[in-house]
Amino acid sequence: MSNMNSHSISTIIITTSLPAAGRRVPNRKPALQTRTRVGTNGDDADKFVPSPRGANLIDPKDGQQPRSLQCANANRIGNFDRDVAFGPIVGDSATFEDYEEELKYAFKNYLYELLKHNDSLLTLGFSTDSSFQRFYTEMDTSNIGSFGAIREAIDSNMVDSAATLNELVTDINSIEYSRKSVNSVIINKILQGLDLDATDSTLLEYVFAQHWIQAGKAVYETAGILGKEYHSPQISFRKSTSAHNETKKTDEQQLNIKIHPNPTSNHVTISVPENITFVFELKDIYNRICIQKENINELDVSTFTSGIYAVRILVNNKVQYSGKLVIIK
Repeated sequence: MSNMNSHSISTIIITTSLPAAGRRVPNRKPALQTRTRVGTNGDDADKFVPSPRGANLIDPKDGQQPRSLQCANANRIGNFDRDVAFGPIVGDSATFEDYEEELKYAFKNYLYELLKHNDSLLTLGFSTDSSFQRFYTEMDTSNIGSFGAIREAIDSNMVDSAATLNELVTDINSIEYSRKSVNSVIINKILQGLDLDATDSTLLEYVFAQHWIQAGKAVYETAGILGKEYHSPQISFRKSTSAHNETKKTDEQQLNIKIHPNPTSNHVTISVPENITFVFELKDIYNRICIQKENINELDVSTFTSGIYAVRILVNNKVQYSGKLVIIK
């Protein structure tokens, strides 16, 4: 051990004695004879670098007095960090490279729940307090607040109240549609002890197939109901400058393609800007083409079986829209 450097080196020397012929040896582990540890930072008795037992750490052992280190705010948001982290959300000025509307909604929902469970963040003594208070009031009276009240009713087994509140929600995006739909299954079937039917299963499979950015927390509730593990691909949360936002738009955003209602049972409307020649393509779960037509704006699906269908819209042989269509009978 002549070449010791700044890194920790641990050596353990174990000595044992061989038994003489015919001699019985008790069944015990070899004795530990010598242990030498060499550390750094003046701590020669510790093999970890840096030492986890420095003077400014809190020892979790019972009866031990805390040392000099002050713990961070339990809410992980200090007086200044609140405005830095959520000021753009409160001011509705945050922009993202991808899934901007969905991510804005997700951050608003997160901030609302954070403020609801720690209202001290509403009164930090800053001039921006009023903005956060106004934001909280707006969210509390919006669908975000309604979904929070529905969840509390479900957790308290107040089935009738949860059902009434859920029916009053008019969903305005895919996240709210998924959440309201899954709430309905939980309230009307699971809490009632009733079996799920084919329509329920189709709906749950549809929600489960979504990315959580598009379907929100409902995908995790659905995973629990279906007994499946949910794994989603990574999506960038990278913020974007307004200049970047102006130039980076997908073809779908530029063409403003919409397919509604979704889910549906009878018909589908395909909204594509005028003077655009396109091909509408619908495939079943076995990747078989069910429909492939040019420039159709209305589609009758009343004869289709319930299920999840893949939709593509092609312009000049390039895919400009891809998604799923759920047909429920």
